Amino acid sequence: MPSPHCLPDSTEDLCQPTIKQSTSNIVDGIDLEDIREFARTFKVRRLVLGLTQTQVGQALCATEGPAYSQSAICRFEKLDITPRSALKIRPVLENWLREAEEKHQQGNLQQIAGMDFINISAIGKIRKRRTFFSPEALVVLNSRFEQSSHPSGREINSIAQEIGYERDVVRVWFCNKRQSLKHCQSFQRSRINLKSSDSTEEDRNSSSPTQP
Repeated sequence: MPSPHCLPDSTEDLCQPTIKQSTSNIVDGIDLEDIREFARTFKVRRLVLGLTQTQVGQALCATEGPAYSQSAICRFEKLDITPRSALKIRPVLENWLREAEEKHQQGNLQQIAGMDFINISAIGKIRKRRTFFSPEALVVLNSRFEQSSHPSGREINSIAQEIGYERDVVRVWFCNKRQSLKHCQSFQRSRINLKSSDSTEEDRNSSSPTQP
């Protein structure tokens, strides 16, 4: 089940409790207290830079490394993430934060990882036309999604060039696809749990002695 942002959790990771749920400080050799401290520090330093989680996600998607969405940044800061996933995203955030603070010191924060940040207050005033993908483009997108639901920034660029759509449109498609898959899997689990509950209730009723 992909997260959203988009953090790529493996099937094995899904069996792990999140850092927020964990009662231990060490899990599989991972120092959770160290990750908790970094998550707190990262949030504070991000706010000092005056950047939102959305802007961080945009900057990461513009780099050559792994692309993480706003929801992934949110989950990390809230520690609603497994230790293994936190271990994957932490070095990415550390590198980004170091670069962002260097840009800030140079007075060039408006350009990080080669992209201009948008004034978030103006985003609500902008309405983008909905993009409709051709059948051929959807075949390519779904095929690439099966190969990797969390493509890197370079892979997103490659896909965008292959199907002839803007890079950001492709990135949003992958985020929406992951979110849709997450909702679908959640709904299926709910149905299975409901059926299991109904079956247990029926068994309990059938085993009860019949009143004369």
